[in-house]
Amino acid sequence: MFADSLDNGQNLILRTKEWLPLSPQAFKVQSAGYLELTDETKASIIKKAHDTESSLVEFHSHPSFSKASFSGSDLSGLEEFVPHVMWRLKKRPYAAVVVSRSNFDSLFWATPDRPELLSDLDVDGRILHPTGITIAYLEASRNGK
Repeated sequence: MFADSLDNGQNLILRTKEWLPLSPQAFKVQSAGYLELTDETKASIIKKAHDTESSLVEFHSHPSFSKASFSGSDLSGLEEFVPHVMWRLKKRPYAAVVVSRSNFDSLFWATPDRPELLSDLDVDGRILHPTGITIAYLEASRNGK
């Protein structure tokens, strides 16, 4: 998703400009447990975001009935990708959302070094809140728990 980022003094709001669903050809690997975009797809998305001065919000799914959270491979990929994409997008915010069958979890980067919880999603006026599982895990890991 390409988004405008608006800072109202209390919150940073990402407002959808354009939704870009990806075709199967956009993926280097797409399996039940792992997906990876082609280099060309990543470059094209980053270029479009740069040209339109947009933030990016990534969505993917874990089609299970359990509470949504990012996997270890998700976190590893984000750790590598987020600093690069934020540098290319002149430090504009980046967010990632993982959706399960009944809920979602989210991470948000205002700076490339530390994710925060994306507090909610407004879907056609319906406010949805993330599980917060991933950020709780990351904070516990940082605190040695």
